[in-house]
Amino acid sequence: MRNLQVSEPLLSIIIPTRNRARFLARALASARAQNAADLEIIVSGKASSGDTGAGAPSAPREGGRGRYVPRSPPGDMIASWTFALSHARGTWWTFLSDDDALVPGALETALEAAERHQAPLAVWRYGFYYYPSWHELSRRNHLLLQPFTGAISAPPVADTLAHAFDRLEMVNWPQFSNALMHRDVWKRMLSLVGQPFPCPAGDCFTGMVLLLAAERCAVVDQPLTLYGWWGGSYTSSLAKQGPAALTAQPLPHVPLPFHFTTNLLTSALLLAQQEVAPLAASFQVNWARYFAKTREEMAFLRSKGVVVDELEKLWHEQLAAQPAHVRRKLISDAHEPQQQRQDGAHAPAARTARPWRQKLRDPTNRSPFLFHWETQLRPRLRLERALLIDGRRAGFADILGATRRMPMLIARGFARAHRRGRACTGVVV
Repeated sequence: MRNLQVSEPLLSIIIPTRNRARFLARALASARAQNAADLEIIVSGKASSGDTGAGAPSAPREGGRGRYVPRSPPGDMIASWTFALSHARGTWWTFLSDDDALVPGALETALEAAERHQAPLAVWRYGFYYYPSWHELSRRNHLLLQPFTGAISAPPVADTLAHAFDRLEMVNWPQFSNALMHRDVWKRMLSLVGQPFPCPAGDCFTGMVLLLAAERCAVVDQPLTLYGWWGGSYTSSLAKQGPAALTAQPLPHVPLPFHFTTNLLTSALLLAQQEVAPLAASFQVNWARYFAKTREEMAFLRSKGVVVDELEKLWHEQLAAQPAHVRRKLISDAHEPQQQRQDGAHAPAARTARPWRQKLRDPTNRSPFLFHWETQLRPRLRLERALLIDGRRAGFADILGATRRMPMLIARGFARAHRRGRACTGVVV
């Protein structure tokens, strides 16, 4: 094992932050909880006031793993991430947002997958934690896990890109907080495009170029990171924005100006394709699905009280200008079973535990010894449907507690589904 004081550690966790010490403390704790010994943690404050400065400098004092790199010049998120990355010394890099958290053992699992498949890039699935400030009361302090198999593989990069262009979904996609990359891959990526994060959906753009630069990518099909959703995050505030805010900045290569997830993703894919045309010229956007998904996002905003009449009018105008085969495909696809939303909007609610069962669960939830042994004894099965877990019943009160409970929560929910002979749609704890 390498000495911690060497100039080039094996792993670097990069945490850009600004004025969010209340979240940063938990992200740091999850980074320090990684079992890898040869690890550095870089915290970069983006033009921060005293809030970040009060929390970040504690990183070097706890375990000797952290470095705080203040960033005094003002800049946007792209400048912050690029600046933080310039200070990384590790052979392998990963990002961690200050409102997210790593599951214990995440980086070891990812590094093992990369080495097993001789890949310079590894990606993994993620879960979602709803902070107590989340706008939906029913989701606060809940954990959402999407279906996964637990398998480790290395699917062809071309298949991953083809799926993104056809389904307009980022599956097995490096979004930086769910990726471990060799520094040489980052250098090859820069040689292709010159600048990372050049558009609003910069993680999608750069992820596509990273996949092309890596040529081989290991995939860990289980959640190793929890993404934090809270009242001030983009996901929460999107429904509160009016049409003017959603169309404030035009997007290249797409017919609609909306700053919806599908529109941002499609624009970034086409921009990246243009930048690396010889490497990605064969992929084609499924425009029928593009219009179907943007229509679904407008309906979601309408359900949250946003006036989208002008957006819908523009949507119909742009659809009418599309070739006939796109319009026909849009109609035929409307009769297919609707896919479950990636963000979990249609995930089933957790079932309520029986009172007597809850009384038996509480002592186990509070006892680290009992919790550990139950984790070891429970069978590990694949998750076939989404799990929405109530933190109050499961014994966690924040995102850090949720990461620590992940092995037991998954095993417990799977065991119940297995005994009852059906897919698990919720967990009773």
